[in-house]
Amino acid sequence: MNDKTLVNQEFRSTIEDLEKSFEKSPDVIKVEIDTQHHYAHGVYSREVLIPKGCTLTGKIHRHSCINVITKGKITVETENGQKLITAPAVLISPPGTKRAGYAHSDTIWMTFHHTEQTNHELIEQEVIAKSYYDYENEPDPVFPPAGLNKIEEETLQHLLAKKRRGISK
Repeated sequence: MNDKTLVNQEFRSTIEDLEKSFEKSPDVIKVEIDTQHHYAHGVYSREVLIPKGCTLTGKIHRHSCINVITKGKITVETENGQKLITAPAVLISPPGTKRAGYAHSDTIWMTFHHTEQTNHELIEQEVIAKSYYDYENEPDPVFPPAGLNKIEEETLQHLLAKKRRGISK
């Protein structure tokens, strides 16, 4: 067992059941969540506007990250219990965090992640696990730093491949 498996399995089952019920219920109205992407030197921020009355689940974060709620009021459920958050608020999420939430008012939630990438699709692959299984069992993806020239990128990929195969020289 590793640190990634020291979790509340009952919570994980509950949140997965909630997501399945969202998919199956004809009464659930799917809402498009407005997302803005922000980039700075080595930092990526994802900003979402969660509409009042929306129940949602978040993604599984591979690494700890900073969360800033700049507007609104939202109740969140995590492996550590339920919490009512009123903006302004700052939270630190440990690795493996996934939440369910209900927005009591329009809420703006931002997450901040360290990355050298500037493409939000690559960043999502780097910082988000698709499932708890992937989080616990798959190695974190490794991407070359943004801005490498072709030769530097090929050299880095060659060295990473050797490392994965256990070749040190």
